[in-house]
Amino acid sequence: MPEGTPHQVTHALVSRMQRIIDKWVDDYTAAELPALHAELTGEELWRAKGYDPAAGLEPEYDGIHPDPELDEGEQPFLFTLTGLAQEMKPEPPLPRPPLSAEEKRQLRQEIHLADTCAEDAGREVCFALVGHRPRIKAAVQRFVEPQIQAIIDDLSRNLEPPQ
Repeated sequence: MPEGTPHQVTHALVSRMQRIIDKWVDDYTAAELPALHAELTGEELWRAKGYDPAAGLEPEYDGIHPDPELDEGEQPFLFTLTGLAQEMKPEPPLPRPPLSAEEKRQLRQEIHLADTCAEDAGREVCFALVGHRPRIKAAVQRFVEPQIQAIIDDLSRNLEPPQ
């Protein structure tokens, strides 16, 4: 990222890249690493968390509270998504059975392979971005910079000069 890039822009790009890499590794794990996949999906089942209103939402909704705030004088809701999640909370999970020495060895090996896949995916994503750099620069110059200049011009017109 060039110096002076706003934090929000950097964060959005890095978050999107991380989601692409995570999906790549998840697909690889499901297809090629049976012990690790079974361990991860078994962990999810073992520690079922019940209803989560924020699960599966698009990245644009990360961090947004699922229930709207009531305005003054409004009637309360019959139910809220957060309230439903609390009602459907399961019992605490039982301890998982221990893994054998062979299962632990295979899991370590597959974790190493998943890490290697993540590094490879990260490199490919970065190289893909480098390949698109001229198009990204052109789009920023064509669409973003005129908007920023218009905002600055509007602010400059409405500011009073110092006395």
